[in-house]
Amino acid sequence: MTFSNFTLHRIFGAAALFFAIQCASGAAAGDAQLADYHSHKWGGSCNSADSFAVKMRNASGNRRIDLKVCLERKDGTWTCYSSRNIAPGKVVPSYWSFSVCDGTGNYKWWDHVTGSGQKFGNP
Repeated sequence: MTFSNFTLHRIFGAAALFFAIQCASGAAAGDAQLADYHSHKWGGSCNSADSFAVKMRNASGNRRIDLKVCLERKDGTWTCYSSRNIAPGKVVPSYWSFSVCDGTGNYKWWDHVTGSGQKFGNP
């Protein structure tokens, strides 16, 4: 599991991004991260400046992966999405569907190699 926060980036801009990203991996020692952050967007949906969306990328090199992404809402609940059998290097989604209308900027993701039988975690 990986956790990131873009709240300070939204408030203070790109300079704060370097200091604001908080990441903590829940993977076992020796496990490689298969997916990585690609981009995010505030205010792109729901006719709301508080909407928050992320895109992820398969960074595994040459393996297809499965991915679960959860975005935190202002009420403390999480909205989760999954994408399966993602080709190496592919960015998902191809449109802004990993999104919430009332986001905090916090999101988590879990990944594994397609067909591994591993289960995804929960926020």
